[in-house]
Amino acid sequence: VLSQSKLIFTALLMSVLLRKRFSGQQIIALVLLLGGAAATQLAEASGAVSLGGGGNALFGCGLTVLSAFLSALPNVFYERLLKKSEGKNEWASNVQLTTWILVWVLVARAFTAGHSLTLPTSLGEFLQPLAISVDGFTPTVWCITFLKTLNCIIIPACLKYADNILYGYAKPVSIVLTCAATAAMTSTLPPPLMLAGITTVLVSMALYGKG
Repeated sequence: VLSQSKLIFTALLMSVLLRKRFSGQQIIALVLLLGGAAATQLAEASGAVSLGGGGNALFGCGLTVLSAFLSALPNVFYERLLKKSEGKNEWASNVQLTTWILVWVLVARAFTAGHSLTLPTSLGEFLQPLAISVDGFTPTVWCITFLKTLNCIIIPACLKYADNILYGYAKPVSIVLTCAATAAMTSTLPPPLMLAGITTVLVSMALYGKG
């Protein structure tokens, strides 16, 4: 549940870095979203097995909140870059970033056990590590890879033309859609806590959109 504090950090960072002002109705919507998301996750975890143990609960809670802040900060900063860089070619930036990732993947592979750091002398030798990396990919895996690629395009578009708060609705809405699909296929209703969370998330979306 503490991981939902990411929403609070996101709103605070947006007000500082992006100078965004939230209306009273939007603040109420954010509180409802926080509660609804927490309810749906509690409902999902209700059947989980407790591992027990003598860990430090306070330390774990602190790390969870810190993780939420560190997750919110780059998202808001990236949104700021997208909205402040008018006229900049984002496609070129993505190609540059992908090229650097590819270079470091090849370097890392060269230093793994059983590989030597040798410069390729032909296009075939250069592409060979890539072919090995995707060896065994089934059509299903390629489909998931393609969807992940679309995800890398859709998320920046969402941040540029909407904001991080709307992006934050993605996970609760995905849970709502999953529950709806499961209920339709199994002809069973979700537990009451899940239904309450779903209703709260839907009300929150309507309020935030009107605000």
